[in-house]
Amino acid sequence: AFKALLTASSTDEQLSSLGELLYQ
Repeated sequence: AFKALLTASSTDEQLSSLGELLYQ
C-alpha cells in the first residue's frame, strides 16, 4: 500500500491507497 502511494500517478489513486491503509 505504501508503494502504491509513492507510485500513484493521480491524487485519486493516492487517496484510495490511503483509504485502504486506514481500513486495514
